[in-house]
Amino acid sequence: LLLPAYRGGSLQRAYTWLVSRTARRAHLVLTDSEASRRDITEHLGIAPGLVHAVLLAADESFRPVTDPAELARVRARYALPDRFILYLGGFDVRKNVPRLIQAYARWSRQELPTFGKVGNSEAPHLVIAGKLPAADTSFTPDPRRVATEEGVADQVHFTGWVDEADKPALYSLASLFAFPSLYEGFGLPAAEAAACGTPVLTSNRSSLPEAAPSAILVDPEDVNA
Repeated sequence: LLLPAYRGGSLQRAYTWLVSRTARRAHLVLTDSEASRRDITEHLGIAPGLVHAVLLAADESFRPVTDPAELARVRARYALPDRFILYLGGFDVRKNVPRLIQAYARWSRQELPTFGKVGNSEAPHLVIAGKLPAADTSFTPDPRRVATEEGVADQVHFTGWVDEADKPALYSLASLFAFPSLYEGFGLPAAEAAACGTPVLTSNRSSLPEAAPSAILVDPEDVNA
């Protein structure tokens, strides 16, 4: 409803119509954030009293990992650098990964305010975790191409798919978790990273301020933010 890239095809339009029709006939609609509740009432025309938000939470397995052996195992498995900023998630266009890489490239050239110790040898690298897109399209832009175009291919690492059991240690190893999504229904990765004690930088839009209340919030369309 809110993102043009997700409503262009006939199948997408039919799905939206079906969801809207079903929701209007429901006695109660449950959603996972206050932001989603507001969007449902505004864009589907459902009475606010019929829509209730039940916020999600990170699973109990997401907590700070301090075991040196577990941290070393995960670092070795994914060939992680000593210090890194982490993104973990999908690669469709609303995830905004190209802008994250562009912002990282500007920051690594010291054109933006610094994070931690900065110097060519000390600046954290960027780790992009998740199954990479099969094709480089406008809907799923390939982050490897963006990293090359921005001149930071040597500083950006791609782990591929991450096992669920490895995620708590991966979050715990990161110096910062960056999640600049343009829109989320909730934004569980931000909540998971926060539960692991990792500082979170995320968007000031949709539900993301709810997912990680203590996060640094930025405009996801401004690479200078």
